[in-house]
Amino acid sequence: MSDYEIRDVMHRSNSAIIEVSFLISKEIQHIVPDDFRINVTGRPRKSARTETKVWLELHALNSGSVFAEFVAGHITLPPEIMDEFWRRDIETDDNGDITLRFDNSERIRHGIQTVGEKRIPLLPGMQENLGRFSLNPAIEHFGQRAIKWRVFTEKSAPRQGKILMSNISISTKEGRFSEDSLGQKKRIT
Repeated sequence: MSDYEIRDVMHRSNSAIIEVSFLISKEIQHIVPDDFRINVTGRPRKSARTETKVWLELHALNSGSVFAEFVAGHITLPPEIMDEFWRRDIETDDNGDITLRFDNSERIRHGIQTVGEKRIPLLPGMQENLGRFSLNPAIEHFGQRAIKWRVFTEKSAPRQGKILMSNISISTKEGRFSEDSLGQKKRIT
């Protein structure tokens, strides 16, 4: 084996490098009652209203030169950032923070029953959405609050970091919906 071949083999990467990124996805829904349907419930018709739904999306990018078969980790965030509905059933740690876990598995369902799961490997250069968590719609009040993260892969040391809410990009989408008397929503345009 020549000198350059030995140096090439010695400097090859043998572990994946996972980079974590966050995106806040905000959907504003303008809801108008469907006036063409009969109100079968006997309740007065609802008036037009606006609902805002906010999610924290977690993305993992493999910037290494080898694929990652198993990617797992957790994020830790203050409870007031979470949507109140989801906050009720989640346990907190000693500091009062919430820890949410994620991985690169996909659940296989048959009807409503989960029958298994499969791993989706992260190939070099591939980015995958690993989780979507519902947030409090008043996110502009939490700019200085931090989200801590930690990610694990096989054959590499854990990576960790933290990011302020004010440093996360926000994607906003608006839509108009009609709502029938039973509360079912349908996108208008």
